[in-house]
Amino acid sequence: MPEQNAPSPIAKIGLILAILSGLAMVAAAYGYRLEMWDHRITFKIITWSVYAGVAAGVLSIVGLFLGRGGKTLAVTGIVLSAIVIAVPYGYDKLLNPKAHPRIHDITTDTVNPPAFVAIIAKRNEAKKQNPNRVKNKIAYGGAKVAALQKKHHPDLKTIIYKHPPDKVFNTTLDLVGKMGWDVVAAVPTEGRIEATASTFWLGFKDDVVFRIKPSGPATAWDMRSASRFGRGDRGENARRIKAFIIQLNDKLR
Repeated sequence: MPEQNAPSPIAKIGLILAILSGLAMVAAAYGYRLEMWDHRITFKIITWSVYAGVAAGVLSIVGLFLGRGGKTLAVTGIVLSAIVIAVPYGYDKLLNPKAHPRIHDITTDTVNPPAFVAIIAKRNEAKKQNPNRVKNKIAYGGAKVAALQKKHHPDLKTIIYKHPPDKVFNTTLDLVGKMGWDVVAAVPTEGRIEATASTFWLGFKDDVVFRIKPSGPATAWDMRSASRFGRGDRGENARRIKAFIIQLNDKLR
């Protein structure tokens, strides 16, 4: 009879809950990006989405064994719930805060870091509009921060390119644009480029500055990336600088 092959109601509930938990997680991220709420609410929504995803997975598994039909429904619920659980869990493990120093300001020159100029006004304005999104000071943290960076990222240092400053400057600026970062200032006479980048998932704002100046017959290139929010950045700024250097080296070969 048709009823014998009908999917279990539990499987249906599991699938619906899995879909809702996934939508809630997406809404948490976009809600933060659209400044509908702050990071605390975002993280709470994500946490409860994971709990709901676990419940959805359990219900889908039970429904898989209880229902003679509708296995596709139950399996879909299991897969969706697994994704809901895996995304934040994997992100947390991949970017484990214990594996990175609790600093949010990374630079290729820890003795004389490139200075933010135009970004300062942008940060101040952003802080006035929403204080919860700009917590960190723009001034470099000094010797303590430099020591932590050197311990964890000893490979980050000033790069010397054989090309003239104008070529390095223009290539850097072009790559910044391709990255999709918001260019705040580009001053060739000072060899300074400032921009704001956003993290992939929640869109946290990180400010970036480049310093490009003559060094004898060559060009000295430095980059600094600093988060507006959070004591630690889970390695985000260091990854950004290293990824940029790799692409810039390819273009300046």
